[in-house]
Amino acid sequence: MRVNKPRGRRGATSVLIVFMMIVLVTLGAFCVSAANVNLKLCQKALSWNQVFYELDGAGERFKAEIDYILAAAERAALDYMLSGGYAKPNYTGISHEVQSKIYEMSRTSHTPTDDFLNIAAGMAYFSLAGEMLQDKIDIDRLKSTAEESGLFLDKSEGLAAGIRLEYSAVSALNPDCRITIGLSVNEPCYKDGAIAFDSGSRGKRYAVSGWKQWQTQTDNSEIPYWDGIIR
Repeated sequence: MRVNKPRGRRGATSVLIVFMMIVLVTLGAFCVSAANVNLKLCQKALSWNQVFYELDGAGERFKAEIDYILAAAERAALDYMLSGGYAKPNYTGISHEVQSKIYEMSRTSHTPTDDFLNIAAGMAYFSLAGEMLQDKIDIDRLKSTAEESGLFLDKSEGLAAGIRLEYSAVSALNPDCRITIGLSVNEPCYKDGAIAFDSGSRGKRYAVSGWKQWQTQTDNSEIPYWDGIIR
């Protein structure tokens, strides 16, 4: 005996198959869209990290360059003190203005006091460091990974001697990103025939007064990548 199956069941199966196909296509489109978003986010994060470490590396090279020059100035200042350069009217490597002030101070007493030696060492150090920084900073080498580099050197001489440096570099990967660094040279102490830096400066030749990476080259109001403060 032949049994005829209801046509409605075959129609329901077709509708179910079509519905499942629509669901699968929708889920597939959603997965592709999500994967595309993740890919763009990963590419953005990769680009951000590349620029960040490029500029951070440029900053670290700048600090190393400055520290190397200041170490040479420290050795030259120690030679100056040990050789009695403070008692000479002229001394090679130290500006005439600074040497004249040190020489005049040395003539006020036959026996140099500890305070005088400390002041003389500081004045000689800053004078030597200022000249060396102007002559020996290799801007071209600092530009090896950054398209543009700039250095501002502010130095004062005499009893209120001091040196402040400002360095900026623009990313070669993204011209809209840059780094700005500020350094101030610490004052040395002369004691027992040696030049050192006190605990207030943590024994370092310089202090970092600013370290910022900007997203926009021309607008300092933009939020920096990192403001240099560990929270």
